[in-house]
Amino acid sequence: MRSSKDGVQEIISKFTSLIESVISEAAKLAKVDKRKTIMLKDVQPAIEKIVGKEHLTWEAILDEVLLQNPTDLGNISKGITNYIKEAEGTACMWRHHKGWKDRIAR
Repeated sequence: MRSSKDGVQEIISKFTSLIESVISEAAKLAKVDKRKTIMLKDVQPAIEKIVGKEHLTWEAILDEVLLQNPTDLGNISKGITNYIKEAEGTACMWRHHKGWKDRIAR
């Protein structure tokens, strides 16, 4: 595959701008936390704010879930089972619920 110099320069320019925006946002988050050092905990939310989150298909989610260790797979399974039992027959079954950690403990 070949690429033109202009095409590569455009990609570099766009990524440079994107990186600058992420660093600027991460710096704001670090300052709010009274730090002069940008850390991973600043970068992750900055990327999400600037770039956005990717919404995965159920197949992609399953691929990620299956990478987990057997214990975590059991906890995931138990959490899903408990969620379905609680939500059976209700209109809110497919809404995102907080407190999923509590469902695993039951």
